[in-house]
Amino acid sequence: MSFIMALIPIFSSIFPSGETKKMVTLTILDDPEPEDNENIIISLTHTEGGSRILPSSDTVTVVILANDNVAGVISFQTASRSVIGHEGEQLQFHILRTAPGLGNVTVNWKIVGHHLDQTFENYSGILFFPEESLNLTFCVHLLDDPIPEEKEEYQVVLYDIRTQGVSSMGAAVLDSQGYEAVLTIEASDEPHGVLNFASSSRMVLIQEANKTIQLFISREFGSLGVINVTYATLPGLLRVRNQTEGTLAEPGVDYIPVSGWLLLEEGETSASINVTILEDDIPEVQEFFLVNLTSVELVMNPLMSFPPRLEMTELIHYRLKDAEGLTAQIIIDANDGVRGVIEWQNTNFEIDEIHGSLTLVAYRNRGSSGNVSLFFYAQNLEAKLGLDFNVTSRSLSFADGERYKYIDVMIFDDDIPEGDEKFQLILTNPSLGLELGENTTATVTILASDDGHGVLSFNNSDHFFLREQSALHLMESVAVLYIIREPPQGIFGTVTVQYLVREINSSTASVDLTPSQGYIMLEEGVRFKTLHISAILDEEPEMDEHFIVTLFSPMGGARLGTRVETMITVLQNQAPLGLFSVYPVTNRTSSLIIEEANSTVYLTVSRSNGLNMSVSVEWETLSNTAFGIKGGISVLSVLQSFVEESVSSWCFFTSGESLYGVLLRTSPASFSSVYQWRGVFVPIEDFSIRNPQSCVTFHINGAAFLVITRGGTKQESSNNHVYTFTPGLRILLIQTLLVPETTDVKHFTVNRKDYLIIASHTTDSKSIQVFQWNDGLFVLHHQLPIYGALHMALFPRGGFMYLAVSLSNSSQHPLLYQWSDNEFQKLHQVPVNGITHMEALTSGSDIYLIVAKESSNSSEVFVWETGQSSFRHFQSLSSSAINKIHTFMPPSGLVHVLLAGKDRSALYSWNSEVNQFSLVLEAPPANHITSVIMRSLNSNKSLIVLSGDSYSQIYELTKVSNESDFIPSSGELIFEPGDMEVVLAVNILDDIIPEEEEFFTVWLKNPKGGAEIGASGYINIIIPSNDNAHGVIAFAQNSLSKQVEEMEQDNLITLNIERLIGTYGRVTVQWIANGSINDIFPASGMITFSEGQALSTITLTVLADNIAELSETVAITLTHVTTVGIKDPMRGAIIDPKRARAVLTILPNDSPYGVVGWHTESLFAKVAEPEENPTIVTLQILREQGFVGDIAVQLSTKPNFALQPFNQATENQDYVIEKETIIMAENTITTYVIVTILPDNVPELQEGFVINITDVHLLDSSLSGGQPSVKRLGLEIAEVIIEENDDPRGIFSFNVTKDFSGAVAGYEVPPPQNILKLPVVRKAGRFGSVKLYWEAMPASASLEDFTPSFGNLTFADGQVCCC
Repeated sequence: MSFIMALIPIFSSIFPSGETKKMVTLTILDDPEPEDNENIIISLTHTEGGSRILPSSDTVTVVILANDNVAGVISFQTASRSVIGHEGEQLQFHILRTAPGLGNVTVNWKIVGHHLDQTFENYSGILFFPEESLNLTFCVHLLDDPIPEEKEEYQVVLYDIRTQGVSSMGAAVLDSQGYEAVLTIEASDEPHGVLNFASSSRMVLIQEANKTIQLFISREFGSLGVINVTYATLPGLLRVRNQTEGTLAEPGVDYIPVSGWLLLEEGETSASINVTILEDDIPEVQEFFLVNLTSVELVMNPLMSFPPRLEMTELIHYRLKDAEGLTAQIIIDANDGVRGVIEWQNTNFEIDEIHGSLTLVAYRNRGSSGNVSLFFYAQNLEAKLGLDFNVTSRSLSFADGERYKYIDVMIFDDDIPEGDEKFQLILTNPSLGLELGENTTATVTILASDDGHGVLSFNNSDHFFLREQSALHLMESVAVLYIIREPPQGIFGTVTVQYLVREINSSTASVDLTPSQGYIMLEEGVRFKTLHISAILDEEPEMDEHFIVTLFSPMGGARLGTRVETMITVLQNQAPLGLFSVYPVTNRTSSLIIEEANSTVYLTVSRSNGLNMSVSVEWETLSNTAFGIKGGISVLSVLQSFVEESVSSWCFFTSGESLYGVLLRTSPASFSSVYQWRGVFVPIEDFSIRNPQSCVTFHINGAAFLVITRGGTKQESSNNHVYTFTPGLRILLIQTLLVPETTDVKHFTVNRKDYLIIASHTTDSKSIQVFQWNDGLFVLHHQLPIYGALHMALFPRGGFMYLAVSLSNSSQHPLLYQWSDNEFQKLHQVPVNGITHMEALTSGSDIYLIVAKESSNSSEVFVWETGQSSFRHFQSLSSSAINKIHTFMPPSGLVHVLLAGKDRSALYSWNSEVNQFSLVLEAPPANHITSVIMRSLNSNKSLIVLSGDSYSQIYELTKVSNESDFIPSSGELIFEPGDMEVVLAVNILDDIIPEEEEFFTVWLKNPKGGAEIGASGYINIIIPSNDNAHGVIAFAQNSLSKQVEEMEQDNLITLNIERLIGTYGRVTVQWIANGSINDIFPASGMITFSEGQALSTITLTVLADNIAELSETVAITLTHVTTVGIKDPMRGAIIDPKRARAVLTILPNDSPYGVVGWHTESLFAKVAEPEENPTIVTLQILREQGFVGDIAVQLSTKPNFALQPFNQATENQDYVIEKETIIMAENTITTYVIVTILPDNVPELQEGFVINITDVHLLDSSLSGGQPSVKRLGLEIAEVIIEENDDPRGIFSFNVTKDFSGAVAGYEVPPPQNILKLPVVRKAGRFGSVKLYWEAMPASASLEDFTPSFGNLTFADGQVCCC
């Protein structure tokens, strides 16, 4: 029984009155039997006393849950709780489950221990027991490996058991003792090792000597534990292949016998046994003894599965069987020369190849017993067997007692150049017992032959030209000489040869070249060597120097060839004839910064080093970023300037191919100078002359002459000095012509005769004298009867020479003379007077006479045309205060007129398009002016000289393009001996075009005469940025002042910033706002102009707000400009101060004077018409936003035309407005409009009218910035409704006649008289259609007495009565 129940017999449990509950006790009994769930049912079966059993509650079921591990207890089978295995085995483990085994059970298993991956193929798993299954088996596979290992133990554990299908009280559990098994893996693979002799120690051949040899023991497989090995020596012999003779070694005589032991520690795999060999002097054949391993044991742990052991194999040991690996055979080799020691009698031989043969002797020393043999062979070195020598390699056999053998070697002779060649004869491979001595190799040297060491010489006899070392000529300063050995095969051995570098006609080593002497070594196989000879840099300029390099004294068997000398020339260095440089006159830099202007830059071209020769150098301007371009615009380019205390004038002449100029100096200077054109005018001679006034040059018979007029007072005569220019570059005075008050001197040639005309200011009749050249002097030829000659003009016409003479009497006309009959004869007058200067020129066949007049602003041009008999006025040239007139014809072929004036000078040129003279350019004022045509390189240049009081300037007339930044120039500068410096001029042009920094180069080129150009051979002329190249930053005109409204939302305003003039570079501009900056954003910032950008903008946000504001001003100012990347900030972009500020006016906003409108509660008002007294309606007006100033609000009332006419109220009848103009004081927010509603007795429907705010304005007209405004102009309306009044839809009543009792009489009569009509009238108002309902209520009559009992009447609009 599983339970015991206490029962009342027959279960007559009595429930006393009021008791509602009784207890039944059921006792559950325990037992060891595993059981599943069990059920007990307890039922109520019978009741008494009037009670009854509820059918739904008459039973109770008691469940006894599964118990006593009904799902089973899991454990290892007893036999599986300790398992022993070996590597490679597969072991089984059996698992048991106790009965009855209900439910499904899952249990995990695993192996616990070290190195599981290396020991087991699988070391964990899951076992599944189906219901009622009571046993399972799983396998563990042990891995096999060659690693020696000791016995190891592992635990196999069951864990993590899970039960399904059984309650937790009966769930399966693991056996508390049987859940774990022990797995033991036996030791394997000889863990303590197998010992034997190492293979190299099992057979040892040793030479007899007092020494100890080592025999090595190997511990194979495992090395666990400490082992002890014993060993011993004994005489003995193993089977030795090819052993023919020998004897056993004698212990104590041939070796020291030993018997001992050694320990091998754990992990130690090898050890050595020492055996000592003894030496004696007795010749002996091979002797044998053995070393045996006798035992091995494990120290401290002898009881092992695999103890250490000795490796065993069968062998013969003194005719006994033993282990081969346990025995080492020791062989003491035959010794002490018992069969002899053989070597070469001599080991070194030298022989010429012409000797033909050589004999060598092999000698058998010491013992000679027995027949022995050995082998000899030839070994090639440089000599080759079969080519240089011949011998047959073979065995040499010595009979018993024989000591000598002879070997013959054949030496070949040939014609091939060869160096020392060697070969060897080698003794080897002696027979058993025979020994080789020390001299087993004989070396034979076949001495060099047929120039085998070579013939030494230079590879060629080229002439080397060097320069002294410098940065520019580093590679050109070294001569590379090749010393070669000939013939090509003659490269044997190491040879040397000496060399010497000397100057021509000298025997000592040079000091200008390095190395100057030494040795050249050519090693074996080297056919050539290079010799680098360098020129030494010194500070002394030198001309060409010549040197010879000589080879001599060869050594090493070589000899000299034919080319043993070569020539080296060191070219002139450091420019001995001159080194040119160019630099500014103020410093010695390679660049010069010059501002853009019509200015002149002066540069110094210097010659250093050699100054003794005549040399030249060309110079030229080169465009870079600055341009110099030839074009069509005539300009005067400054060529040379002379600043003197007193300058009179210039005159020019040629001598040979040279151009010369004479500069006359007045007081206080006491000398004048002659200059020669050498690219510029260079002074060559000063000569003494006081107060020179003018100069005339001409040629007579190819010789150059000068007539210099020296001034004098009116009381003394003028001296006209006649000079000639000698070939020695000197002027020589040859004559003085005294003519009082000389004013002009002219030279002319007629019929190959030279004449000189001198005009005088004197008033006598001899003011013009004509001199003729005669025998080296000028002699008076004739005189012209003229009083007071002032100027003369000579010109040829039609084969005749003409002379025009102006007179000092300004009222007289100039006179015209013609050369006829060997003298000048008067022809006629020129129709002009008051002449101060006069000059004639010829153009084609026409003659032009240019005259300057007193107190005139023009110079007059007269023309004498072909076919005409006299001059006529042709043209007037603008000029004033003329000091000199000069005419010339440049290479262009167009005649030019130069007018030197006190205030300005002018150059005119013939213009064929208009057929007259046109102004070409203006020049500085001058007292004297002249010109000369100069040959420069391959072109002609026109030079114009202007002279003032204290200066003289020489110009070149040239033409440029309007795009030029400078005047392109070039020339050739000639330096005579001693000349060191020349100053040249470069001209910068001004323009109004903005330009970035630009530069051009002036460079020297094409030096001649041996001179050179140095490192400073050029100079960069830098023109900084100009004309505001980076721009002038300013506000655009349309942005200087702007007005903007403040909108309901933020709005943008843009101000334009212009970059005027130049747009080069990247420019940043900073700006700041001042004033009402709270209304804009941002208040400062920066804008950027990119390269080429001319317009940028400042964008401002006008901030919206609800604050009423008057007109506000914000000033935006450009504060700073930065040009990115420019070195000098002063040359960057600038800000235009006149347009650096823009004014932004924010118009009044948010109605500072207010926005007027109705209060929302006053937009609609509804009022009843008063009964008797008028009613007041108050409407409220609001002034929002601004409250500045007193304002007037204008009102207008009118009917509400949106209603029907009968619904429109009438002013003064239905209502009255108190004021149509309301005044709101400053800062007043509200005001009120009073409307009076008038009473009347007229029935009226609902009526409406409106009050409109039509206008609002300031009372103070002096306030600026706008006016107040109406919130919704035209729509700011208040609507007033007067409700219906005085019963406008009527008052209804019966309009009947009643009797005295107040009743209307009706009679019951036949139809149609039985109809009773009751009139209903509508009193008061009659508006609208009205439906009236009526009902008849029975009183004493019933509903059967009348019909209908109810109904309705409809009154139309305006209808008064109805029945």
